[in-house]
Amino acid sequence: MSEENVGTPEEVMTKAKAMGYDPDRYAQDDPKWKSPEEFVEFGERLQPVLKERTRYLEEKNASLEARIQAIQTEVVKFAKIHEETEKAAYAKALADLKAQKAEALGNQDYEAVVELDEQIADTKQAQKQPPVAAVERKPEIPAEIVQLNNEWMKANPYTVEGSAEYDLNMDAYARAMGEVIVRKEGKPQTAAEYKEFLGKVTARVKEAFPEKFENPMRHSSQTVEGDGGAGVGVGSAKRTYANLPQAAKEACDVLVATQPGYTREKYLKIYRW
Repeated sequence: MSEENVGTPEEVMTKAKAMGYDPDRYAQDDPKWKSPEEFVEFGERLQPVLKERTRYLEEKNASLEARIQAIQTEVVKFAKIHEETEKAAYAKALADLKAQKAEALGNQDYEAVVELDEQIADTKQAQKQPPVAAVERKPEIPAEIVQLNNEWMKANPYTVEGSAEYDLNMDAYARAMGEVIVRKEGKPQTAAEYKEFLGKVTARVKEAFPEKFENPMRHSSQTVEGDGGAGVGVGSAKRTYANLPQAAKEACDVLVATQPGYTREKYLKIYRW
C-alpha cells in the first residue's frame, strides 16, 4: 500500500480496489491521483448514471432487435411475392413468343421463326439464372474524419479501452455527451463539423471531471480559509438540482436528454448525497 493511503480503513480500501482502484498507479502529486475515499465517493456518484444508462441501452437494443425481426419477416414475404411474380412474367413471355412462332410458321416466315427461337432460348436461360442480389455498401467514412478521431483518441487516452489511461466513467460520459450533442445539433458531416463536435465533447468532459485536467500546483499555492458563514453545510444543504455538484448536474442532464420520460426529480431520488 502506498504511504499516502496509510490510515485508510481496510473496508474502504477493499471497496475501492473492488471498483478498480490501484493505490500505486499514480503519485500523490499527480492530478489523476485520488485517495481511496475519493475514488469510492466518485464511483458511487456516477453509479446510478451508468446503471440507468445500461438499462436504457438494453431496452433500446431489445426494441431494435424486435424491429429487425419484423423487417426480416417482411423481406421474406416480399421475396416470395417477387419470385412468384417473376415466374408468372417469364411464363407469359414464353407463351407470347411461342404464339408468335406458331404464327410465323403458318405464314412460312422462317426468318422470323429463327429469331423467335433465339428469343425463346434466351428467355429460358434467363429464367434459370439466379437473381443478382444487390450488395448494400456502407458509406465510407472520410479519411479526414478518421484521422481527426484517431488524433482525438491519442490526446484523450481515457477513451481507449485497454490503455493505461482508460477511465470507464469518463469514457461513458464522453459517449453520452456525444449522443446528446448529435441529437441536438445533428450528426457532423464534414471534417470541420466533426472537429467542432470533438471540441464540444472535450469541453463537456473537462467541465464534468476538472480534477483530471487541472494543474495540481494551482491548489498547493492556495491557503484554506474559513468561509465566514457564506457556505452551506452538507447537512443543511437542500437536495435540489441547484445544489448538485457540476458533474452530477451534467450526468442528470445526460439522462434527461437521452431517456424518454426521465426527469430531474427521478435522478435526485437515486443520487447519493
